[in-house]
Amino acid sequence: MSLLLDRFGGAFRSALLQAEEREQVLEAIRASLEDTVSERTPALTVALEDVQRRADEQAALLLKICSSATSSGR
Repeated sequence: MSLLLDRFGGAFRSALLQAEEREQVLEAIRASLEDTVSERTPALTVALEDVQRRADEQAALLLKICSSATSSGR
């Protein structure tokens, strides 16, 4: 019985250590991902603002072209 407990206890300790190691690796990956998101978010925000500005300029130009075509056709 003691031998069985020793073997089970050893396997249990080994499984716990492996689980703790995996948890540490996952925590490092999470931290890295959070850093990556923090670094990229400002750049993506600037890019999105630039795209929105260009879309607004294109919409204004299209409206101007359409208005000009309509008024010159009359």
